[in-house]
Amino acid sequence: MLGEDSATNDADAISLDGLVITDTTAEEEGDDSKCGNIPVPSNSPDLVDQEFYDDDNVFPAPSSQRRNASYDVFQLNNVLYGPHEEHSSSFEDKLPSVPATDSGISVTSGVSDDFPYADLATIDRMLNNVNWKVPVEPGKELEGLLKASLELAQTELDDENEGCQKFYQDTLTTSFQKIMTDKAVNSWTPEIQGYIFDNSILLVKLMAIKMKSENSALIALMSTVFNPTSKFHHYNASQSSKTVPPSSQIPGADIFARPTDLRVPKGWLIDLINHFGSEGGFQGLLEKFDSFSNPSLELIEMYLKPFGLCIDLLTSSCIQTYLIPCTKKVTEYVRNLPNEQLKKETKVETRNDTLSALIQSLKMILQRAPQDKKALLQGAEILHLDILLKLVKTSSFNGKMNALNEINRIITPFLFNRRQNQDSDSITSEDLACWLIDQKILNTLLTDYLHLPQYVEKLDKILKFLIHEDKLSTRDIDLIWDAQIDKHEAIVKNIHDLLAKLAWVLNPDSL
Repeated sequence: MLGEDSATNDADAISLDGLVITDTTAEEEGDDSKCGNIPVPSNSPDLVDQEFYDDDNVFPAPSSQRRNASYDVFQLNNVLYGPHEEHSSSFEDKLPSVPATDSGISVTSGVSDDFPYADLATIDRMLNNVNWKVPVEPGKELEGLLKASLELAQTELDDENEGCQKFYQDTLTTSFQKIMTDKAVNSWTPEIQGYIFDNSILLVKLMAIKMKSENSALIALMSTVFNPTSKFHHYNASQSSKTVPPSSQIPGADIFARPTDLRVPKGWLIDLINHFGSEGGFQGLLEKFDSFSNPSLELIEMYLKPFGLCIDLLTSSCIQTYLIPCTKKVTEYVRNLPNEQLKKETKVETRNDTLSALIQSLKMILQRAPQDKKALLQGAEILHLDILLKLVKTSSFNGKMNALNEINRIITPFLFNRRQNQDSDSITSEDLACWLIDQKILNTLLTDYLHLPQYVEKLDKILKFLIHEDKLSTRDIDLIWDAQIDKHEAIVKNIHDLLAKLAWVLNPDSL
């Protein structure tokens, strides 16, 4: 179990820095479970309410510390233990007397019930304790659950197994979030780091099998496992790759990822990506994008994000064969989204952020496009602007405001350093200004909500950007002035205030 041991003369002792120490009697009996206990932050609450584990006894945490005591899987505890005072009985000794159907998780007729529900209950209690633990050692609960899930997934029975689905949706994600991203990663022994890697290999094999299933929990978890900047991968960046050994001459077409810096090879991450590919993960990704039926923008972004994060490690062959076709399908799909569906997708600000995140993932992948990189990148940025303009034209006030916020966010870097992207493959400030004029942005913006000061203020940055790019004509200024003629005094005031701000940056001829 992940954690940390410390020598002590008192049984069941706990160190003051928040570490759970294994029972000294277990050490005397030759127990080797001590090879990994995850240390927890030192600001742990009163140790009286904390949970202890050894190989002979498992004491559940108080109900207040459990994530959700109503989970069906926790009903297994009552069957195994009975009343609280009987908890001293051996956990393993009681297992044979409990049929799988008594666990509180129903098993569908015809579906294999050979799923380790007891391991699921045990690891959930470990995770829900303040002094959380993730049992990563060989033969322990995490490995057993991963192997059981793999077996069910290979026979396509996992979706019908309630225990397996509970593992996917909750326990699996929580376990890997902790062992991949917790700040305690740096304190774990090399042996424990290796155990985490071994479990990660099982996870990516499971992910490869499930690529076409739209299991959102597994898809989202890929962004943690394939993130080069995660605590785990950053700490183990010096590890060599086994799938692409140093000085190997393996053709790029035969692998999916390879080290780009021999000083920091990120070998373990390279191996995870290559195992994912060899198990059919990238092929499954491509087939999924071929068969998508009205997916949400959030789901598409979840599929693309992990590969945008690790794009620098992928081979050109992998990118061109699998990822570029996916980006083209996404671009076409998003561009043709009906207005009603687009408004629904971006109804609230968080969903509008999803659109921005999707475009960002597209751009990260297209930065490594072996062919037509500049055209593809600019196409993605223009797509983003087109969608935002469509939202400005068709959305409610909130949707319009969110779209204007995003347009202003895109404009801001050019406004303060107008030529910073002039020599890059991305869209230039001149391209952006021309697009705003060609799309008659002012005609769209000066039609509604001019009586609201917060709306008119959003126009200020767009107009100043056009002035800085010498794209705001006297006709455009006349259009702004005409918007307040014979209108309500609130509109008149807002337009006058807007023109007063612009007067500071307008050239004399325009005035």
